[in-house]
Amino acid sequence: MYVILIDKLYINRLKNLFVDFLVTTNNPYIAFKASYSTITIECYTSGKVVFKGDDNDLIKKMLEKIDFNFEITTSPDKQEVECTSSIGSDEVGTGDLFGPVVICSFFLDSKDSDYLISLGITDSKKLTDEKIMKIGPLLKDYTYNVILIKNEKYNELIDSGYNLNEIKAIAHNKAIICTINDIEKKVPVILDEFCSPDNYFRYLKGCKMVYDEITFKTKAESKYLAVACASVMARYIFLTEMDKMSKLLGFEVPKGAGIKADEALKKIKDKDLKRFIKLNFKNVSNID
Repeated sequence: MYVILIDKLYINRLKNLFVDFLVTTNNPYIAFKASYSTITIECYTSGKVVFKGDDNDLIKKMLEKIDFNFEITTSPDKQEVECTSSIGSDEVGTGDLFGPVVICSFFLDSKDSDYLISLGITDSKKLTDEKIMKIGPLLKDYTYNVILIKNEKYNELIDSGYNLNEIKAIAHNKAIICTINDIEKKVPVILDEFCSPDNYFRYLKGCKMVYDEITFKTKAESKYLAVACASVMARYIFLTEMDKMSKLLGFEVPKGAGIKADEALKKIKDKDLKRFIKLNFKNVSNID
């Protein structure tokens, strides 16, 4: 499989190259679809074009016929993510002084994978905030569940004796169960591994319901499209919440927990800090 990126202005121009091989499609996100020999070409309205088939030499010949600039974003030589129907779960915000912890469990239907790949979805840490804010709204039509742990709740849980991994485990378990209930069928569940499986299930001993058929993988957001979607959706919600906080405080709230976070913290030292920051961060000791 090859995936290329073209300017949207060239979609019709590309379509004309395959005009004799067009086939019908009901996918609203596909501008046109063509089939030639053993190769299928799907051109998405986003400008991503997917060439599917095992005959790489034939695909290369097709690419040589394209008489305008394009970028090859995926080729057989590049590692491809797992795109089977599954539920992926990931979280963001745990390393940020300001803002919430966001956990997302996302159901990927394999029939949607080509379109989601065409959006450029990958590990949210590899995407700019601008890209996340563009992709995020497009994921709202899919099946997912978000657990939003705002600062006050986070600080309350920490004060009650919970540690961060325990908080995440409980939230992931709840989100995963909700998503499974929404789709009403059994599919693989992949969780980005933030602690050992033994510790994960130990943290859940007090929960009434525990979903235990989980595949734990490190850096899962780079290996499984379902987890990448969860990562992007969680990041989108996080950025949205940070924007709300920025408007409330009157300045752009920084991400992370570095020097900029220290400077912002000093600006709000006279406010009710538990509403805005995670009080167990070391930054708190830097307030003058």
